[in-house]
Amino acid sequence: MILSGLCSVTFRQNTMGEVVSLAVQAGLRGIEWGGDVHVPHGDLSRAAEARKQCNNAGLAISSYGSYCELIEEADPGCLLDTTAELGAPVIRVWAGSQGSAQASDDDRKRIIERTRRLAEAAAARQIEVAFELHQHTLTDTAESTCSLLEAVGRTNVRTYYQQTLGFSDARNLEVFDRLSANLSHLHISYYRSDQQTSLSEGEKLWPRVFAAVDQEDRYALLEFVRDANPQQLMSDAAVLNRWLAEIPG
Repeated sequence: MILSGLCSVTFRQNTMGEVVSLAVQAGLRGIEWGGDVHVPHGDLSRAAEARKQCNNAGLAISSYGSYCELIEEADPGCLLDTTAELGAPVIRVWAGSQGSAQASDDDRKRIIERTRRLAEAAAARQIEVAFELHQHTLTDTAESTCSLLEAVGRTNVRTYYQQTLGFSDARNLEVFDRLSANLSHLHISYYRSDQQTSLSEGEKLWPRVFAAVDQEDRYALLEFVRDANPQQLMSDAAVLNRWLAEIPG
């Protein structure tokens, strides 16, 4: 089952309480809290507050968007303590800060080893590690992402899916097909060229993605809305919830 949700980074300028209120008003089911503003690494009091506010509002916490790039030796304890205090079953990370075509073999080996160490520690807490599909990282293409997941070789390491800018809808669907066997959550938005549009313009992409997702529970998380406008969130959330309600079966 796919549930609708919101990435808190969509409204970095808003308070935690305002993000919760917006998600409720939009009829969303959960929130991915970001480590950049709302729940910084190691700030367990903020993590506990986010968890409390979501519980009080009837919202789930889908994941922790840590923004850890794995380019330095991260402290798995700090990251996972925050994730656990938040009550998030998934921690999202970036696979370095260089594209797959630019990274050296040594860079790639370091990311693989650091991911393994984080994943091993996360498994002991029943937490999944998931890469973001993102430019300027080792997961900037479907091929590189699959190769990285295979090299890491941990069952609790998967990948998010999101639209690749500049790709046609058909090519984005091909990317999804390559990654669907290792899918965690989905980041939802829609761009034409590099300009964000209303989500409704993605009707040839997203409903087809949703129809092809397996039956495992996961979240379709709105990540950014045009102009960071709350009214645009309400519109996009209504479209997303309608698409999810129309999934065959």
